[in-house]
Amino acid sequence: MSPISKKYRKSNTLTLSRFDQSMGAPIVLGIVFFFILCLGAADVIRSTAMIAAIFMLLVAAVRFKVLRERIHLPFLALTLYVIMDGVSTFYAVSGKFALREFLKVFLAYLLSVILLATSPKKEETAGKRLLSILVVCTALGSLVSIDLISTRWISGAVTGVLGLFTESYADVKTTLTGNRIDSIFTNSNVFAGFSGLGVILSLGLAACADKRRDRCAVLVCLFLNCLAFTLTVSIGAIFFLFIAMLVFLLLQGRENRMPMFVLLVETFLLTVISTILVMKASRGASGGASALTLLFAVLGAALLCLLDLITAKSSAWLTRIPGKVKTAVLAVVLLLIVAYVPAALLLTGDAVIAPKQHISRVLFPAPGTYTLEVDAEGDSLYLEVVSRSFQEAGANKDNLIYSGDAFNATFTIPEDSIVTYVELYSSYGITVHSARFGDNQIPLRYKLIPGFVLDRLTNRRTSNSVVQRLVYFRDGIKLFQRSPIIGLGMGAFENGIKGVQSYYYETKYAHNHYFQTLLETGIVGLILFLFLLVSSAIAIWRSRKTHPLAPALGAALIFMAGQALHDIVFSAYAYLPVAYGTFALTDLCCGEALRKPALTAKVKTASVAVISACTIVFCVFLAGNMYAKNLVEKKSTFESLEQAAKIDKFEWADYALPYVINNMGDDVSDTVRRKADAFAQRLSGVRSNTIPIYLAEYYFRTDRPEQGIGMLEQYVDYVASDPNAWQRAFTLLRGFNDGSDTIRSGAVRLAEKLERWNAENVGDIFLDEETNAFIAEMAAS
Repeated sequence: MSPISKKYRKSNTLTLSRFDQSMGAPIVLGIVFFFILCLGAADVIRSTAMIAAIFMLLVAAVRFKVLRERIHLPFLALTLYVIMDGVSTFYAVSGKFALREFLKVFLAYLLSVILLATSPKKEETAGKRLLSILVVCTALGSLVSIDLISTRWISGAVTGVLGLFTESYADVKTTLTGNRIDSIFTNSNVFAGFSGLGVILSLGLAACADKRRDRCAVLVCLFLNCLAFTLTVSIGAIFFLFIAMLVFLLLQGRENRMPMFVLLVETFLLTVISTILVMKASRGASGGASALTLLFAVLGAALLCLLDLITAKSSAWLTRIPGKVKTAVLAVVLLLIVAYVPAALLLTGDAVIAPKQHISRVLFPAPGTYTLEVDAEGDSLYLEVVSRSFQEAGANKDNLIYSGDAFNATFTIPEDSIVTYVELYSSYGITVHSARFGDNQIPLRYKLIPGFVLDRLTNRRTSNSVVQRLVYFRDGIKLFQRSPIIGLGMGAFENGIKGVQSYYYETKYAHNHYFQTLLETGIVGLILFLFLLVSSAIAIWRSRKTHPLAPALGAALIFMAGQALHDIVFSAYAYLPVAYGTFALTDLCCGEALRKPALTAKVKTASVAVISACTIVFCVFLAGNMYAKNLVEKKSTFESLEQAAKIDKFEWADYALPYVINNMGDDVSDTVRRKADAFAQRLSGVRSNTIPIYLAEYYFRTDRPEQGIGMLEQYVDYVASDPNAWQRAFTLLRGFNDGSDTIRSGAVRLAEKLERWNAENVGDIFLDEETNAFIAEMAAS
């Protein structure tokens, strides 16, 4: 027996059919789901999405009545949100970028529809099946990622199978980077969202697993997800998972709250111990890999099952504890957890700095001149002090203000400094009792913070991430203002960000899905996304006393909504299928609670029809895209390029541009020249960060310098923050300098643009000596 009370079991345990009386079927389906999810990688996502779309249409036809009855307000909201994303690909500033981003959303949505339609007809069984598939999928991803820093027996087999279909996982090897795992998906924060959802969903499944064998299988999944999540050391995700766990406990019934709290404590303690052991084993192993890592994962999962069994055997005493006592215990434990953070930051001691060892700390001193005061046993101690302003932090640039002997070191913190990094190190080893400058005490050794967590917290890039995100948000708003109602289409941030930056940086996303949605699909898209979150929240709240999965779904919703504030999870192919599957599960389990407003049979029928029709329409355009690509790859000629540009709605520019730039010579027929000019004219209207520079060369080579200079101006305006773009533009112009007034005036105008940009923005763009001499010559004449 699990520690869930018999009273709770009687009213809330999910009834299973014979097919689902064990975890066997969900394990197989979860593995299949994981492999399909992995095939969402960029090089095979087109074919994966096309196959999934065909399968979804067949399922929708065969299981039409089942699918229709399972569509409630939350899933309708998800559908409208996805449709808006799809529509945006047709007006996006870059069809290429838009297609790449929407395919992730499209595949995830297709999988959610398939999961919803193929689950057993009985609602209680369907919910258990769908949840089990998601749990197994995340657990397998966690196991593979843990094994990547261990034996690689499991991960090697998985990547080997995936290698039959895609090359995206061929280079996935050791994933312990900066004291955190990148995972099989090569992104720690995305994997934190993936495994974090796995933790929450595993807890939900554990709450309704009746048989001991099934519960042990679920607990293994829970521990693997917990261990993998902790190894990501994603600070933001950890914070929102903590909030989600509070929600999970608050939504539990009184009889079930204490048993689930006990399970949480058991899991937490074993995860922390295992994480510390894994980090030590990985640091001591060559290349960051150790067989002990996988061993600790297996032992941790086994110990969790054992602890749960012991708790279950003695669960009778839990039911005899008065409710007020249980509440008091929960409150005390939560207070202790909350008090741990300030205690961990304040409780420090002496530090023994070994040779070649560094102690890095993040401080926020006021501007001014300081002298370091050190109390140490030894004389080999060196200091490095780095300051960063808001702009420097956003650009991830250092301002080194001191480097040298630490004893009586004097340095000045600039007026615009927002953060200071202090690093102490020794050549021969030293014991340091204290180090301070002014009122700023440098913490030496934190007694309650594990080393791998401390390394993550004191990492310069980590400390700058908040500032960087603020810069992304600010620049994203500038893009949003260009089209506030319906946005600029998917992929607009990556496409247009260089034109609004005040200094150069590279990123594909705004690192906040609300801002990302706002600039891609405008106010309309943001309203639809919020509608999805709010309708799901209301459905879960109304089901909290009637459905056993409501607590887990509520926690998952909080976690997803929270992580969307600071990470790119909703733009990641690995995360979206699990997230959308969770939305589908919410609709399946809690959707009927939204009796007001309720969807009529006609609305549900129309919804299935719209889903099918939109899928068919997009697949037609996707088929054109795939056919065009295959056509050019098979035989790249002017005829095939012309035909591909006419067929492909999304990436036509990739075929039109080669047609143009390969027809720059004088030996081109009038017919081909007219076609090239027509393509060039069409391409000149595309807001692109690469096309204008090629068109400029085309116009220069075909003796149309005015149009060439116009393309150069369009180019540098659209990628104004990129120093390489300015250099490339002037180099091209210099190469076609014929001494004419057109070239001279064009060079002067470009130089004036650069001068204005440098004056109005933080970044300073410098050109090489030859280019500066060319500009001076053009200005003088």
